[in-house]
Amino acid sequence: MNVGEACLYFHYIFILAVLIAPFIIPKQAVKAYIAFVVVIIIHWYILEGKCIISLMHKETSNDDGAIAEFFTRHNMKLNRKLLDVILYGLLSFAFYRIDRLKEGLLVVIIIILINKAVYDSYNFRWSRKKKLAPLISSNKD
Repeated sequence: MNVGEACLYFHYIFILAVLIAPFIIPKQAVKAYIAFVVVIIIHWYILEGKCIISLMHKETSNDDGAIAEFFTRHNMKLNRKLLDVILYGLLSFAFYRIDRLKEGLLVVIIIILINKAVYDSYNFRWSRKKKLAPLISSNKD
C-alpha cells in the first residue's frame, strides 16, 4: 500500500466518522460537530469542490475525490442529489439535537443558495467533471 492509498482509506474512515457522529456524539459536542461540517463545506468552496485530503490521494483516485472514487470502484452510480440530501439531513439532525432546528434549516437553505452562486447548481460538486460557474459575469454590452 502506498501513501496515496493510505490517504484514500483514511479519507473513507473520516467520511464514515462524519456520517455517524451526529447520532453517537454527546449533546455537548454537537455544536463543535456543526462547526466542523461547516468548515468542511467552506473548504470545498475554497478548493473548487475538492477536499484537502483528496488532494493527498489524487493519484490513487483519478482526481475524482473519495466519494466519487468509492462509487466508481464499486460500479455504483453516483447520485449527487442523494449525497446532498444526506449531508443536509446530517446537519439538520445535528441542529435538532441541540433544539435549534429552525436555525439548521436556515443554514441548509443558505448553503443551497451558495451552491447556486458558486457551482451554478443547487448541488455540491462531488467530482471534478463539472466546471465552476463564473462568479462575475463578463457580459459586455
